[in-house]
Amino acid sequence: MGFSVPRQRASLKSRSNGGRPASPGFRISRCLEMIHRVLEYEKILKILKKSGKRPGSIMETIVRLCSLIEMKSTVNAVREDPVDNLVLACAKDAGADFVISGDRHLLKLGSYESVKVMTATNFLERLEFANVE
Repeated sequence: MGFSVPRQRASLKSRSNGGRPASPGFRISRCLEMIHRVLEYEKILKILKKSGKRPGSIMETIVRLCSLIEMKSTVNAVREDPVDNLVLACAKDAGADFVISGDRHLLKLGSYESVKVMTATNFLERLEFANVE
C-alpha cells in the first residue's frame, strides 16, 4: 500500500526499503514525514504565513483528502535523486494526471508516461486558462 491524494487533487505515494515490501503504516509515515519536511522549508513557511495557514492545518487537510492505494510500479526515470522515482511511481499507480512540484529533477523531466510534471504556478495558470474556455 502507498499514500495518495485522489486523482482530481494530486498524487503522492512512497515506496521504501529498496523495492522490498514494507508495511503500509511505514510508507504512510515516510510519506507524511516528507510532506511535513517540505512544509517546513523557509520559502513555504513564508507563503503559508502570508495566507494565514499553518503547516499543521495543511497536514490535517492532506491526511483528510488522502486514500490508500496499492503500489505496484517501480520507476527509474530520475537517476540524480531516487526519491523522485517514488513520487513518479506513486503518480503512475494512482492514475494521476499531474505531479505538482518545485523539484528541479522532476521539472526537468517534464512528464513521465501520461503524468505531466509542473510547478504550482504553471498548474494554476493551466486551470485558469481551462476555466476561461
